[in-house]
Amino acid sequence: LGNEGWNVLQFVPGTRQTVVEIRAKIADFKRIQPDLKSVFILGHVKVPYSGNLNPDGHPDHMGAWPSDTYYADIDGLWTDITEDNSVASRQANKNVPGDGKFDQSVIPSDADLEVGRVDFYDMPAFSKTEIQLLRNYLNKNHLWRTGQIKAERRGIVQDNFNFQNEAFGQSGIKNFNTFFGPNNVYYESYRDSLIKKSYLWSFGAGGGNYSGASGISSTGNMVTDSLQTVFTFLFGSYFGDWDSQNNFLKSALGSGTVLTDAWSGRPLWAVHHMGLE
Repeated sequence: LGNEGWNVLQFVPGTRQTVVEIRAKIADFKRIQPDLKSVFILGHVKVPYSGNLNPDGHPDHMGAWPSDTYYADIDGLWTDITEDNSVASRQANKNVPGDGKFDQSVIPSDADLEVGRVDFYDMPAFSKTEIQLLRNYLNKNHLWRTGQIKAERRGIVQDNFNFQNEAFGQSGIKNFNTFFGPNNVYYESYRDSLIKKSYLWSFGAGGGNYSGASGISSTGNMVTDSLQTVFTFLFGSYFGDWDSQNNFLKSALGSGTVLTDAWSGRPLWAVHHMGLE
């Protein structure tokens, strides 16, 4: 990152440090360097959990979800005193007072920083170790940033839902039309298309589980496929709760030239500013 022109402040948290202590360190950096803009989390830095929500709509998935936004909102008031959900299906989603998981289902104040994470923890479907996957990711990230990986300026969209009142596919269609023009946005098979050809942006949505989306792909496929896309959106049930074993959302970062992945559909993501020249 330094060689690419970034001013980097590096912090390696200890395994015993809490999310509160890690956030405090980030706040210290922001005070020291007021122009600090971004937090890039590499590896399984402790994951904040917050809220009592189920944006995928499944009653058995109501509870606390991973929330790295906690690290981005360095001055908001996050509490752990009111939510009392001890019946969530997954232990990770249970949220009771004093358990270290926060109450807020909505960020309590504006985010002060951009935040992103690359985390290959608990992905045994891959034959490579967590460190090897991180190393591969950083290598392809550098190749992209230095122009050694190139991608065709077009987008692919596959929305397997028929929720016409929500139209999840607009996360792809509206953004990609802004970037590339309507003639360069294709409504075709996500996996088959990305195996065969290059698309800078992609979107795939289908009925989901923690390790896949119906008609889109699966973690098992991501292990062997080399998808030719750089920025991708995926949407479906369960896998938006990304701190889970062999999680589908995380698996995309281990495939081909993929560098960013987001769970987009509830809510829709608007990234039109990426079309600026």
